[in-house]
Amino acid sequence: MKTLQDFLSSLYDRLANPFVVSILLSWLVWNWEITLVLFWPESTIRPVLGTKTITQFIIDHKSVCRSFLYPLFCGIAITILINASNVLLAVIQSIAQKYRDLFSINILKLSSIPIGRYLSLREKYDSSQISLDALIRIETTVDQENQDLNRQIAEERDRSRMAIEESSNTKSKLREANDVNYLNGEWRNNWGEGNEAYKHSERVFIENGKYFIRLNDSLVHVFNIIGFQRNLDTGELFFIKDRFELTQTVKPIEEGRFELKLNPNFLNIMRDGYLEGRENHETFIRYTRLK
Repeated sequence: MKTLQDFLSSLYDRLANPFVVSILLSWLVWNWEITLVLFWPESTIRPVLGTKTITQFIIDHKSVCRSFLYPLFCGIAITILINASNVLLAVIQSIAQKYRDLFSINILKLSSIPIGRYLSLREKYDSSQISLDALIRIETTVDQENQDLNRQIAEERDRSRMAIEESSNTKSKLREANDVNYLNGEWRNNWGEGNEAYKHSERVFIENGKYFIRLNDSLVHVFNIIGFQRNLDTGELFFIKDRFELTQTVKPIEEGRFELKLNPNFLNIMRDGYLEGRENHETFIRYTRLK
């Protein structure tokens, strides 16, 4: 395939040569009868052939001069004439360009304006150049100011976004710190005073700020938790157990337990689900999460 492509490429280069083209055209002109017989339908050229076949007609009309010598000489002559024409055309163009340049130079030499007019135009040009330089400097200054302003706007936007995020985080922390639902669940409450610290124990249940104790396998609402606050940084926790109206069932069994209306708890979150501190500033108290 590559050999065929090389052959076709070489053939195209030779056929595109002006000398070869000139010889082919000359041969077609000198042997026009043969060309006519070869390329026209037989029905059209039958009057020219007569009783002869195409092969006999070509043999009768071929000759060394018309087939080789005349086309060769004509091809050489045409090639020489084409090259000579190209050279002559280039010479004419060169001469025309030379006289055109001379004509332009002569026009420039002959043209002149008064000195006063020249100085006036020169002054206007210098003034325009100064104004243009001033405008360029002003534009540069304005562009720089715009860039500085855009940078300041971007910085303010970033600061505003950071402030909004910080405010949002602060609000989220405040909501989390004041969320009494942190205590939701079942706890074991140990308490006591002095040497009897944590001696007493009971199971309590806290839900949505309501404090229940387990009594005879039932839950009794004893306190409401108010003022809940949790310090997320130090792990300190504070709330007040506001005594709920005791029922007649609780009073005889827990006599003396619920004397105070308000019972403040100051606790530390020792670990998740484990609180320890003081109640009413005197009683040691501990909460351990069960569920």
